Amino acid sequence: MPLDPDDIRTPPESKPELGEAEDIEERDPEPASAPVTRLLDRIEDAQAHGDASLGPIPDGPAPHPLLTHLGPPEDSGALEPDAGTRAAWMEEVGAFVLELLKTIPERPARGTLGPAGKKLAEQCSTPIGEKPLTGGLGEALRRVAEAMDASLETAGPGYLAYVPGGGLYAAGLADLIADVGNRFTGYAMAAPGWVRLEQDVLDWLAQEFGHDPQQARGLFTSGSSLANFTAIVTARHHHFGDSGDYSRALIYT
Repeated sequence: MPLDPDDIRTPPESKPELGEAEDIEERDPEPASAPVTRLLDRIEDAQAHGDASLGPIPDGPAPHPLLTHLGPPEDSGALEPDAGTRAAWMEEVGAFVLELLKTIPERPARGTLGPAGKKLAEQCSTPIGEKPLTGGLGEALRRVAEAMDASLETAGPGYLAYVPGGGLYAAGLADLIADVGNRFTGYAMAAPGWVRLEQDVLDWLAQEFGHDPQQARGLFTSGSSLANFTAIVTARHHHFGDSGDYSRALIYT
């Protein structure tokens, strides 16, 4: 009689005799899987490890919260650099940004525009080659700074037109954390922690503008263009519903 295909793939286990049942050793239970370590726990562990290795903290300003020991920068050629390279990049970019903020009041609001601006833009434009840029990050930042001269100084005190400038330094740091953390907040189930923080800020803004946080709704957009577009669509839907006659709609600006 042919065997069942399942029997061919997985032969039946032999059963012990009744007299041998007492001699079978009891199997040890499988160890439980280790709990998932939270990011906050890993940060606290790194801090504790740093505290133990560094010894007593001397009097003075508080040390860096992570106290991470960074190795020397290494050019691995990978898209994800090592910890030492990341720290070196952060230091260099941080110095560039702080100097940029320091010199904002000294730069003209109009910048270099027109034919002179186009000429400067052409001077800054260089083909991207197959080999790394000579001079590394420092040269890249120099070119970025040079290209910035061919633009309106929207963040300066002398610029009073339109509304694209005036971003806060704290907001820039928040963008950095959000970009590096890279959590998907499009769905609450994917990042309930960060979505909750966003909702807290929205509730606070609603209260500041005199709205009831329990009834008001909102969202953060990437800029004023998308915010204005969202406001127009919301107003259109409020007045015309899903299938109204938009030919009679008027927008005053």
